[in-house]
Amino acid sequence: MRWLSLTLVVLLMGLSACASEPPNERAEPPDTVATPTPDPERAGPSQGEAIDAGIEEAPDFEREQLDGSFFRLSDHEGTVRVLNFWATWCMPCRVEVPEFVEMQDQYRDDGLLFVGISLDDEGFAAVEPFAEEFSVNYPQVVDDGELTDLYGGVYGLPTTFVVDRQGDIRARFNGRVHQEDLEPFLQELLAESV
Repeated sequence: MRWLSLTLVVLLMGLSACASEPPNERAEPPDTVATPTPDPERAGPSQGEAIDAGIEEAPDFEREQLDGSFFRLSDHEGTVRVLNFWATWCMPCRVEVPEFVEMQDQYRDDGLLFVGISLDDEGFAAVEPFAEEFSVNYPQVVDDGELTDLYGGVYGLPTTFVVDRQGDIRARFNGRVHQEDLEPFLQELLAESV
């Protein structure tokens, strides 16, 4: 019984760790909340918090993708891009991915592109089996810490940035973002002209 209790405590600590432990402590976290506003009934460590990213231009980057080709953010101007910093060991990240896959399928032709930015130390060796298991249908790249710095620091996983068709960061979600919160916001951005 003691072993079971200890296992449960370790598991719960691990679940909360990916939403609360900062993998990058070099920059100060943003502190202003913006729309879309999270549902207070689901507030907590599993609820994404929308943070005003200052409506600034998203920094461009180029990284190798899982398939060996290269992904450059600026090559996708005119699309709404969702940049998701995640890791295979992060439980809230694992819950988000199937929803992202569904939205990518549904809104691809409308100009939506999710981009997974993995922080797994094992790189593509960890990402590839996960991507196959969950039928991930959007680009996957691996970050060595440079992209988290470029985007002002990532203080827990998952962290998601939403970039509009003009290339401006319109929202930052710290923690798990629920599809019912993200999808209407993406629909609004997809309705905007370039």
